[in-house]
Amino acid sequence: MRREVRFRTRVVTARSVRDARGLNAGGCGDRDLMPYNARVSMRPSTIGLACAWVAAAMLALPLQAQSSRDSAGVLVIDNTRPAWSDSERLLLAAKPHLVFGNNTDSAYRFRQVRGVTLMTDGRIAVADGGSLQLRLFSPQGQLISVNAGKGIGPGQLLNMHFLRRLPGDTLAIGAGYSTLALYSSTGQFARTMALPVGASPAESNGIARELGVLPYIELEQVASQPMPPWLSAVGVFAAGDDRFYAGFGDRYAIRVYTAKGDLQSIIRRAWTPVPVTSDDWEHWVVEWSKLWVKTTGAERERDVQKVREEPYADVLPAFSQFIVDRNGRLWVREAHWQDAIGAGSLTDTPAVPSNWSVFDVRGRWLGDVTMPIGFQPFEIGTDYVTGMLRTDGVNQVVIYSLSVRGR
Repeated sequence: MRREVRFRTRVVTARSVRDARGLNAGGCGDRDLMPYNARVSMRPSTIGLACAWVAAAMLALPLQAQSSRDSAGVLVIDNTRPAWSDSERLLLAAKPHLVFGNNTDSAYRFRQVRGVTLMTDGRIAVADGGSLQLRLFSPQGQLISVNAGKGIGPGQLLNMHFLRRLPGDTLAIGAGYSTLALYSSTGQFARTMALPVGASPAESNGIARELGVLPYIELEQVASQPMPPWLSAVGVFAAGDDRFYAGFGDRYAIRVYTAKGDLQSIIRRAWTPVPVTSDDWEHWVVEWSKLWVKTTGAERERDVQKVREEPYADVLPAFSQFIVDRNGRLWVREAHWQDAIGAGSLTDTPAVPSNWSVFDVRGRWLGDVTMPIGFQPFEIGTDYVTGMLRTDGVNQVVIYSLSVRGR
């Protein structure tokens, strides 16, 4: 028997937080901040969403994307095929134009990287979760400064979940379940900011807004306790300047919420579920066990068999990850079972080339972009993609050029 675990989620606007807490943006702008688990909040820099413009634009969608309204009056965008022509497609460069990182120099050794962002002057900020450091590098990849670090002093961290670049090049690090650590463009600690989590709308002075109950994980009863099937769908979320995206990969449907927490639209895309075959599962069990089953001999065989008998998904989910780029487009990563060999998650470093479907702010499927094996993107700009590339056991910070094919 399977059941879904659902959770309640809220939208918290930066304007409300600033008014209620007495914070002054002062370079610590309102760019979206995407927390790491069930409590999801969005920090829009433009609180007033141009709803009339969005509605008008959606009415002008091309034949590849048809819009309608469901019984609740919510706009539904159905995409049958990509809108880009061959000459309009985005392409990632074959090789990155900047690469740095090694396992011999601690300043360039990266473990559990939580974010890589390109500053407006070309410097690169890297959040390294292994050392809990915020490191700044020159446009050529030379170390400039090391900030934060593990500890309880001002600017030090005990946790690091994500990195976001805000307007004014202020850097925000998710330092806890409901805590942000803010740093200046030079990496100097500015302040810690607490997000209102768990309070009712009345208790939080109207800061938090309920989005409702959203699916997060599917469980299957095994022996005496439920467990999520391997390779199954989980809740996927991302925040942009003025909207929040939520999806559950049992279907290709992405819910789009406004900064006020209202359901604005649902993006759907033509999708054929990919079955997880018995051969796929056996391959996954064997490779995963090489990494994680530490016993030997007959005991090892028993432990591998236990993994083999655990539940796994019948089909792969429609998607595994969302990224909102600096232009507001939504990038949706296709799920591949091979990606979960490393640590069991479909969002892990890609073990095969990753395919990303790109949607514009109207919900129109523009086309797909392929990224290389071992590359985990963190930030996507107009003409670049930053991320971490893992090759031969070495994590390297890389920046790829992104360009239109016909130019």
